[in-house]
Amino acid sequence: MNKKIVLYTIIILLIIFLPLTIFSYTLKDKDNTLKDENPHHFPYFNGSLWFYNEDKELINKYNCENERCTYAYPIINQKYVFIKDGNKIKLYDIMNNKINNTFEEVKKEDNNYLVKKDNLWGVYKIGEEIKEVIKINYEEIKIINNKFILKNGNKWQISDDNKIIVDNINNEVVNFNNNYIICQDMKIYDYSGNLYMNDYLISNYAISDNYLALVINNILYIYQNINNNYLKSYYLNNIQNISLEEDNNNLLIKQDNILLDTLAIS
Repeated sequence: MNKKIVLYTIIILLIIFLPLTIFSYTLKDKDNTLKDENPHHFPYFNGSLWFYNEDKELINKYNCENERCTYAYPIINQKYVFIKDGNKIKLYDIMNNKINNTFEEVKKEDNNYLVKKDNLWGVYKIGEEIKEVIKINYEEIKIINNKFILKNGNKWQISDDNKIIVDNINNEVVNFNNNYIICQDMKIYDYSGNLYMNDYLISNYAISDNYLALVINNILYIYQNINNNYLKSYYLNNIQNISLEEDNNNLLIKQDNILLDTLAIS
């Protein structure tokens, strides 16, 4: 009888304590995965990148696949970071310890990240969340006047985030204002795709929000509306480094940052 009681007691104790032992071991193992073995809190240490919060508490660490990895850009909002690991650049979610995406190349311009994957480009904006504002679908992307210039095949587009403003331009866009688009071959289009000044050899230009300066045969012509007559013209010995600035109802016409003339504008 006593033997049976002892046996039953052992069985009951095993039922009670075995799960607790397993849970305790699991918890300990989990703690060990975030154990801070980086005494000086170096960003890179012992084959890993280490991430700490403002209280210098270890949040997570990324184990490098190659001999050494590093940040491609500084950490974003203590949440995300681009990691260069060998030939790959990974967008890493620090808090959740996961790779959001992997890229071949990343270029930062202002608050935009131009990302290249499978030889195509897109644009990410990263703050509290990751937002793909331009899908990875373009052969080339550049930013001019806070707008995206996109190349798809032989056509160029102007986009504001994911909204196309101008579509199917046949030549590479190099600049634009509120009314006109300047292309690499000095062709000028409006936002409806109409071509202007095609019969003239334009050797240089300058642009402001609402005005154009075009150099033709060493003469600088100032336009607001190309359909109308030019506002004023100037003969130039040197056609380089022309600029326009709109300031306090005046248009400042400069060369080499020296004021040539001031036109009153409304």
